[in-house]
Amino acid sequence: MEVHEFGKENNRKVVLIPGNMMCWRQFENVIPLLEKDYHVIAFSTDGYDGTGETTFTTAEASAEKLEGYIQ
Repeated sequence: MEVHEFGKENNRKVVLIPGNMMCWRQFENVIPLLEKDYHVIAFSTDGYDGTGETTFTTAEASAEKLEGYIQ
């Protein structure tokens, strides 16, 4: 899993979770708009994070990693 953070460091947060196991880069056009007022957190799941170092296993495993990060 890859996590990218943008924008202001504050309590107003927006979490961007791509659908269909896609890369966080699908949000590249909206991040500049959101980061003016929010702390933006964008995720990519394993196998789709652009590092080439992870492998997608199951949707459940990806959801558990995401849940652990958010908690």
